[in-house]
Amino acid sequence: MSSFTTKTVQPLEPGVSGVALDSVGIAHETAQAFGATLEDLAMLAYRRGKARFKLKLSTASTAGAATVRFLAGSVQVGTKDIAIGGAGAAIMDTLDLNLGGVAGETPITMQVEMTTAADAGVTAEVYGRVEVSTPLVVSGC
Repeated sequence: MSSFTTKTVQPLEPGVSGVALDSVGIAHETAQAFGATLEDLAMLAYRRGKARFKLKLSTASTAGAATVRFLAGSVQVGTKDIAIGGAGAAIMDTLDLNLGGVAGETPITMQVEMTTAADAGVTAEVYGRVEVSTPLVVSGC
């Protein structure tokens, strides 16, 4: 019996530019049509998900906070609160995703909601991706 692990990486946001961070509210959300889908991976009993994201700021900000969410349809599967103020020119982080109940055709999207506005004129390039790790056991070979 042999065991293997595979990792599937699906980019969500390849660098959407000009996302305004200087007002409270939803600053950016992946269009449903461009969301990542699990497809046949959803048939597996065990699947672990991780999201990676990066906000590349146009300039450092002294203020601002945001919540980064990953959604499967309208269901939140992961969330992370981040500080924009004092963070420097780029904010990168990871978070675990709860993919247990996600159907194969359901798009997984990324949302950035500003909970506290950044300094006037601050924008960001938004990057995000979903990684799914799955064990594979082969027997009888």
